[in-house]
Amino acid sequence: MKKIDITNFIGTKHNRLTILKEVEPILYKKGAARRVLCKCDCGKEKVIDFNSIRTSKSKSCGCLSKETSTKLHTKHGLAMLSTGVRHPDYCIWMKMKSRCLNPNDKSYKNYGGRGIKVCEAWQESFTSFIDDMGWRPNNKYSIERIDYNKDYCPENCKWILKSEQTKNCRRVKLIAYNGKEHCLTDLCKLLGLVYSTMRHRVYDLGIPFEEAAKYPQHYKFKKENYGTTKQPKCIPS
Repeated sequence: MKKIDITNFIGTKHNRLTILKEVEPILYKKGAARRVLCKCDCGKEKVIDFNSIRTSKSKSCGCLSKETSTKLHTKHGLAMLSTGVRHPDYCIWMKMKSRCLNPNDKSYKNYGGRGIKVCEAWQESFTSFIDDMGWRPNNKYSIERIDYNKDYCPENCKWILKSEQTKNCRRVKLIAYNGKEHCLTDLCKLLGLVYSTMRHRVYDLGIPFEEAAKYPQHYKFKKENYGTTKQPKCIPS
């Protein structure tokens, strides 16, 4: 068989690969595998077996295979970052569905077990979810239901800062102070108090807030003088 002159292929494009030049072959006992340096459409340069390019066994530097795999697994191509890691917003969507639809999910009792559902369009499509919600502004945000007794749907959901969401948890105990109700976190910020100290006094020891706030941080209260009002576990929206 006549040896192929690779110089005739320099600059030609095969699928996503453009041949730049021939490089050293890989030698075997029964012959050699001729190789070429190629530039892929994605910008990456890679040395590839010349015969694999001619027969279309190699169509890219490997990026095409990754893209195809992502589309096969997600249908819409939005679930993966360019690094191959699942997009955080896709994970939020999956977890939202799991806690409402999967009885084996550890959070199911607080969501699906209470009758909370995910609207049909969001159940079936991550794309629909993103079309309605938009992407999160940044990773400090989480999804919240405006009315925690209603379902996950466009009219009842928004992105909210995680620090704000904590205040809106359906079991946060509000404290009356100067005629208004506040969560303990906001009160401590407002009055310049140490949250961990006040949380121990108010929730662990059961001391009324106004009394607990009168004493300096280092003051030690006797537990037996008060009844506990342990703060219940916070259930996010």
